[in-house]
Amino acid sequence: MTRLFKALRASNGYLLLGGGITLFFLIFAMIGQVWQPYDPLAIDLTSRFSPPSLLHLLGTDGFGRDTFSRMLDGSGKSLALGFGATALALGIGLPIALAVGYSGGWVDTLTMRLMDVFLSIPSLIFALIVVAGLGASHINAILALGLAAAPKFVRIIRSAVLDASAEDYVTVARARGERALYVQYREILPNIWPPIIVEGSINVGFALMAGAALSYLGLGTQPPAADWGALIRDGQRAINQSMWPLIGPSIMISSAIVGFNLFGEGLRDAVGKTGFGHHG
Repeated sequence: MTRLFKALRASNGYLLLGGGITLFFLIFAMIGQVWQPYDPLAIDLTSRFSPPSLLHLLGTDGFGRDTFSRMLDGSGKSLALGFGATALALGIGLPIALAVGYSGGWVDTLTMRLMDVFLSIPSLIFALIVVAGLGASHINAILALGLAAAPKFVRIIRSAVLDASAEDYVTVARARGERALYVQYREILPNIWPPIIVEGSINVGFALMAGAALSYLGLGTQPPAADWGALIRDGQRAINQSMWPLIGPSIMISSAIVGFNLFGEGLRDAVGKTGFGHHG
């Protein structure tokens, strides 16, 4: 991890801008879980489609609900899609990649051919298949996106494991008679965290976008609760009455995706410039 901190110090514009945007949305989501100006579910039919004002910063929707309050409340659900799916994909992919990359042989070959089959299916299509089987819900959307991203993590981490397995410190550990699990998790894993973290940060942005797509299709967060994707769907349906319920969540999710992608790309550049050696 100390190598990662060195990479962060070798920062660049993408990393700083993306990190700033990412931090903003994390703070925004945390605030949204404890405070909103109005009850995000409170209906006030006398204030339907109100334009932005001092009372309603981003106007109201077709039920008179405050759009800004619903964006604050839904921010946690939206970011949970990105971070939850990425954490699940890493939790599945990491142990598989460590095991097959270290052991090699026919198990490695068979596993990677299976991963190729899964990777041949577009991630969003794969997620749609999973949600269709499990049912529409926020939790199932996270599960579907995590399963869809897991094969990508297996391939990326396995490649890093293969490189690390050829290093002298792994050879020494094997010569000492260390068990395979010890070598994988105490020798190899600490030296392959940088590419894992970089890929994870990029995948958060993709999962956020894919999660919004599932919610837009009615397969993610279910009414009356809402995340940004569901708010965009509701705003698009009422675009003839008012554009304000659509503008706010559209800007938020677009900015969040750009921020996470910039952060991931900047982190990748910083890691590449710093260079990560291996311990002896």
